[in-house]
Amino acid sequence: MLRVSTAGLNHLLTAGAMRSQTAYAEASIQESTGLLGTSFAAYGARTQTMLNLQSSVDQAEAWSDAAGVAGDRAQAMYAAIGNVVDSLTTLRTQISAALSSSDNSGLADTGANALEELAGEINTQLGGRYLFSGARSDTAPVDLDAYDYASDTDFSDADTSYYQGDSTRASVTIDQGQTVTYGVSGDSSGFEKALRAAAMVATVTTSPATDTDRLLAAYELAQQAITELSNLQATVSVTANRLSDKQTQLAALVEVSQTALDDVKNVDTAEAALKVSTTQAQLQASFSAVSAILKVKLTDYL
Repeated sequence: MLRVSTAGLNHLLTAGAMRSQTAYAEASIQESTGLLGTSFAAYGARTQTMLNLQSSVDQAEAWSDAAGVAGDRAQAMYAAIGNVVDSLTTLRTQISAALSSSDNSGLADTGANALEELAGEINTQLGGRYLFSGARSDTAPVDLDAYDYASDTDFSDADTSYYQGDSTRASVTIDQGQTVTYGVSGDSSGFEKALRAAAMVATVTTSPATDTDRLLAAYELAQQAITELSNLQATVSVTANRLSDKQTQLAALVEVSQTALDDVKNVDTAEAALKVSTTQAQLQASFSAVSAILKVKLTDYL
């Protein structure tokens, strides 16, 4: 007996229409987003590669940002140290002039002003954080009120009583297992000698005669400070350049990794548009076939 049934064909066509509908939806998403998919399931075997590349991009960007911040602070340190050296050079010139002058009534004020100027440079901030306070970047490294220099009679010993920071030197991680120490603390020998030299001038006796021995000692101390700070500035410069070079390298790594990640994640929009058009046509054909089957009636065969 001949059986007349459209159930099997209807099931087959409906399944085909659903597959076409899924393919059309995926193609539409790809065309609109430019991505292969919006979930890990869409990437299949590519998922782990995509995750690894994304991790590389994120880590390199984090290292690059950290190197950039540290590099900016190192550059600011370099400039501040240079300003301290300039102030000391001026102070030495003033001391030299005082040694050959018979009227040094304003010399103490000159020293006090130099002391304030030097303290101001060492108290330089960047982004609201002090450069030379170690880990205590929210605290000014130099507090002249805590610096009891007026009671010192010979200034032969180092005195860092002015320093309010700590001994921690700032450092930054710029790569796996690679850390750069770039910090300079306000109690370093060069800074201490600079402040002590100015304090000596600020407390020099000028009446009835100028204390030339004290001035000569201050002059020598200022020269020592200039030498030490110039060397320190050179070291900071090398570190700043290293951080800048590393940031450039990391930027290149981010670009390469991002390109590779895009190759995994992204689709060709032209191909996606063609796929949309093709799957849309297939979907319409599937729906038309299903519609045609649904119109078939048993009475047509009786």
